[in-house]
Amino acid sequence: MNWQHKSFFQKLGLLFGLVSGIFLVQLLFLNTADAAAGSRLTTGDAAVTVYSGPGFRYRPILTITKKTELPASSRIYQGKDGDFYKVLITYKTGRRAVGYINVNSEVDLNINDRTAEDIEAYKDLGLAESAMQVGFHTIKNSKVFWTLGYQKYPAPSFYLKALIGQLLSETASSLLAGAEAPRNR
Repeated sequence: MNWQHKSFFQKLGLLFGLVSGIFLVQLLFLNTADAAAGSRLTTGDAAVTVYSGPGFRYRPILTITKKTELPASSRIYQGKDGDFYKVLITYKTGRRAVGYINVNSEVDLNINDRTAEDIEAYKDLGLAESAMQVGFHTIKNSKVFWTLGYQKYPAPSFYLKALIGQLLSETASSLLAGAEAPRNR
């Protein structure tokens, strides 16, 4: 095929045909996203804890009873406390959430289960190990109030919070300081 003797429209038509052919081949033979299988995780005879993040320091979401099946990711997520499976839990209300189960738990992972839902599209929660708060407020009569706080999550269902602030005016000032820790019952 001699490209030099082809007109612009003939070249454009051939290029369009080539691109269309590649697209059709990809669509028909290479695109397996719709047929992609998810994975299914089955718990053993013991109860298993599902955490909100890949680690034991994250908040436990729930405890799953024995012989329960969940949609899962075939990918293993690494956390500070080891490796975790990403699973999709469904609450009684129908609401869904992503959770994590330690790979050392008594579970079986069935990869490429055609009946399982692929959960890779589900996003994780924005999880943090610590948080900082900064505030600056102006109040009537030239008064200014600023605050600075820090919160740390050292363990599941437990946090420590410290706060400092100051109220300033033209003639006086006052200091605010405090700490907070939850009391679990």
